[in-house]
This record gives sequence, C-alpha cells and structure tokens, in this order.
Amino acid sequence: MELVWGSLFGAVTALSGYIAGFDRDRSFYPTIMVVVALVYVLFAFTAAPPSPVWHEVMAAALFIRPFP
Repeated sequence: MELVWGSLFGAVTALSGYIAGFDRDRSFYPTIMVVVALVYVLFAFTAAPPSPVWHEVMAAALFIRPFP
C-alpha cells in the first residue's frame, strides 16, 4: 500500500508542478529530491532502533550537497 501512496503522491507532485509551471525552473526537481531525502531521514528517526539513522543521513547528504 505504501508503494501505491508514494506513486500517487509522486505523480500528483509532478503534475501539479507541470500545471503551475514550476517544472520550467531548474531548481524544482532538485528541491523535491532534497525534500524526499529529508523525509527518509525523518522516517529513520521515528523507527524504533536508532541504528539506520546514520545510513539515511549519509544517503540524504548525497542529495543535499552543493553542486559546483
């Protein structure tokens, strides 16, 4: 069920960005990727064992790093 909701929210986000014209800006989709990466970190913090948090933080850091 999570896959269905994630796909639905992804499609709605892409469609609303297209309709509003935000997809013409180069920063729209990278911003969405940063938000998704931070949501993964949030879910790792809410998990019972704290061990996967650092894995998610390191993966999110790949999306948040500045590009040259």
